[in-house]
Amino acid sequence: MSHATPPKPWPVSVFEKERPHLTKFVRTDILPLLEDRENRRIVVRAPVKCGKREMVEYIAMRDSVEKPTRIHAFLSAWHRAADKDQRIELKGQNMDVFSIITQKKVDSFLVWLHKKLSQQKLVVLHLDECDHGSGS
Repeated sequence: MSHATPPKPWPVSVFEKERPHLTKFVRTDILPLLEDRENRRIVVRAPVKCGKREMVEYIAMRDSVEKPTRIHAFLSAWHRAADKDQRIELKGQNMDVFSIITQKKVDSFLVWLHKKLSQQKLVVLHLDECDHGSGS
């Protein structure tokens, strides 16, 4: 009998069942850095298609509570039509999603960011495709 992977969005429990090595890495190596308020940047360098996006989804879902103090945004320098399903999936995983491709989009993101900061939220920004322009 084969094991069928459930459709996303996944709760934390499914991530931990389906991706035990990934979630262990996040819990032991990334979350302590995220909890340290002195840490401003965490960079995960890893091969293509190794699960970096699922790391982001798992981290964000861990903060999916009724009154969160830490919130998540996924930012990308790309906005490809082919990535529409990915953006929808990410929104379902407790993240706001921004394609930073025009000044108008930058301004919209900044309004969102300032609103969240004024609400005393700790904002975690997940930069996708940083090597393609998100860094600037």
